Amino acid sequence: MRTSTDPMFDEFWAAYPRRTAKADARKAWQRLAPDAELLAAILEALAWQRTQPQWLKDDGLYIPYPATWLRGERWTDEPLVVVKAHETWKPTPFVRRAS
Repeated sequence: MRTSTDPMFDEFWAAYPRRTAKADARKAWQRLAPDAELLAAILEALAWQRTQPQWLKDDGLYIPYPATWLRGERWTDEPLVVVKAHETWKPTPFVRRAS
């Protein structure tokens, strides 16, 4: 078993909820070559992305592979904003007054 020598990758890997294709994720990480500031941004994004409906749906089936997430720079995504629908407008019935 190969172990990582990059503690920042290890921190990312521990935080990522779908631990699949680690070698591919390691390659994407090395290509990205993040510094401490980028690692902080990545971990911050993962904190809120882990709670998004798409990532929670079907036991995490739709969580992207970590390498795909890294190559897509998904830490730059914006949170899903849920807009509550307003109650549908219903016209008031017209009532004729007696003349």
